Amino acid sequence: VGAGSLVTPDTKIPPKSLVLGSPAKVKRELTEEEIRGIRESAANYVGDIETYLD
Repeated sequence: VGAGSLVTPDTKIPPKSLVLGSPAKVKRELTEEEIRGIRESAANYVGDIETYLD
């Protein structure tokens, strides 16, 4: 779900979907490469937690 997107009640979002807009709409399915990049970015944020907690 993209930043600033407005997901309305009862909206169904299929797995691996790129969702954007207001109201939020499914634009397309994410590629495996995009999903891998998102997971790597999330892991980096988690790995940096000690830096930001000090």
